[in-house]
Amino acid sequence: LLSQNAWLVDPGQRILFDAGVSSYKNSTSWLFQSYSRNGIVFDRIFAWEMELEGHEQIPSHVLQHSSFSSDPVVSSKDHAANANPVQLISQLCQPEDFCVFKLDINRSAVTRELVDQLLEGPVSQGLLDEFFWQ
Repeated sequence: LLSQNAWLVDPGQRILFDAGVSSYKNSTSWLFQSYSRNGIVFDRIFAWEMELEGHEQIPSHVLQHSSFSSDPVVSSKDHAANANPVQLISQLCQPEDFCVFKLDINRSAVTRELVDQLLEGPVSQGLLDEFFWQ
């Protein structure tokens, strides 16, 4: 589900978390453009991919609000928060923000642990508005 109307979105920040980008054009770009067509422009974008393809295609207006990491996504709470997207969501998102998380990594154990953490934290606290999981 992509939010259809910007006026329905919470008045705070708009933040996109994209874990498992693979290709900028097919992931972060698609999300950014799809939400933009509905009047929702992200203030911040956090993306993770160990081998990002097409990074040279990232427009400057997107880059200036983005943080791309080539570190592997982890589910451990002992790592730096920027390696665990759920921890980062918990730290940065507030109930008045519009936060979107796309999770598409090829490590099923880590994926399951992150989903469990989401349900225990950001989802139950009303911090996450939309979640894409593959």
